Amino acid sequence: MATIKCKECGKEMSDTLNNCSNCGYPLKSNIKNKQLIIGKNKQLIIGISFIVLGIISIIWGLIITYNGIPSISEIYGGDAYTGIQNAASITANNINELGNTLCVGLKGILIVMGGAIIIYGTSIILKKEGK
Repeated sequence: MATIKCKECGKEMSDTLNNCSNCGYPLKSNIKNKQLIIGKNKQLIIGISFIVLGIISIIWGLIITYNGIPSISEIYGGDAYTGIQNAASITANNINELGNTLCVGLKGILIVMGGAIIIYGTSIILKKEGK
């Protein structure tokens, strides 16, 4: 058993008491109230952090672009070498289109995910306020 000083009157007493034996100042309830306040502030910080993360995700989704360079796809006739060039040109254009498609998909995912994260952060803040 340890002894502590009362914050109100300064008298030393057992740390197992709930109230000061001299002045009646509540000891343990203050610790619980402070922990409750700290917990609610953590919820607010977490909620705001989610909202900021969601906004960043949406902005990133709006500005991300794919800058692939399409190949000039002129079909040449002739020998096997020009056939390989034609195939390489077509393949390069297909890869460029794939890059554009993936970029559009990523943009959509980032925007939708950002919105969901903002909603989740807002729900954390509203839950903290008891609404």
